[in-house]
Amino acid sequence: MNHKVIVFMAIIGSLILMGWGNPLSSSPNSHKTTSAIQQEDITKLRVFHRKLGVDNVQVQRGIKYKTNGQTVLTFDLYSPPSDSGLPNRPVVIFVFGYPDSAIMKMSGMKFKDWDQYISWGKLVAASSLNAIIYETTNPIEDIGDLVKYIRENADSLKINANSVGIWSCSGNVPVAQCYLNQEPRTSRTYLKCAVLYYGSMITADQKYQHEAESLRKQVGFILPKLENVEHLHQTVPMLVVRAGKDMPEFNQMIDHFLSEALIKNAAITLINYAAGQHAFDIRDNTQTTR
Repeated sequence: MNHKVIVFMAIIGSLILMGWGNPLSSSPNSHKTTSAIQQEDITKLRVFHRKLGVDNVQVQRGIKYKTNGQTVLTFDLYSPPSDSGLPNRPVVIFVFGYPDSAIMKMSGMKFKDWDQYISWGKLVAASSLNAIIYETTNPIEDIGDLVKYIRENADSLKINANSVGIWSCSGNVPVAQCYLNQEPRTSRTYLKCAVLYYGSMITADQKYQHEAESLRKQVGFILPKLENVEHLHQTVPMLVVRAGKDMPEFNQMIDHFLSEALIKNAAITLINYAAGQHAFDIRDNTQTTR
């Protein structure tokens, strides 16, 4: 695997688990127990890991990328501090698998306004990369349109159009997989890597389709079907992060995906956080997550 790709993946995927950078003791959740955090409003939970510079990142909110009838879809761009005059930087897109309407019905606000994603965006920007968090009404279509807009307007956004990574977690992961699976990587060389955290991962053989469908019914994420296993495992290098104490259904799907990927000799890196629960980045106040 190309050294630059490995570095890119490490930066956007291991900020928490590897303690990349300098953690600060001032995490907003640092004084609370896990059980207390679980009872809180999940939209207000921030990533436990902290990094110098997060309070100085630049944020441009409400950049329009698409219009659907009367609906205007926007994204927020998180950029490194004091970035004027520096070359265009790679971008990390946080991919969502729920329409905004479903998330707002469940939580009262869009994903892009959750503190979890705001804090992730700031962490990425403080690591000298750009981050994008966006609105969506049709997750499968919107991610493609978003990437198209970003690449066409890369210079004005100070983004490297040929260095795009994606990050996704939990029930959002199937849409991220669907996007990665649309075409062989040879036609989309600008996609450099994917980071998938504790996801409801699906495979072309649909072995755990019943479990995925059951989870979908519980929480309402979009569940596309993957039909081309060759594309699935020959897209981009992936970092898969597994939470050892997650629900069995999630880990069964992850384990099967990894097995299928290794049979295809795919470029997969696994981090198994054995003590981690689902959403450990905002729920497990441990030295590992900090």
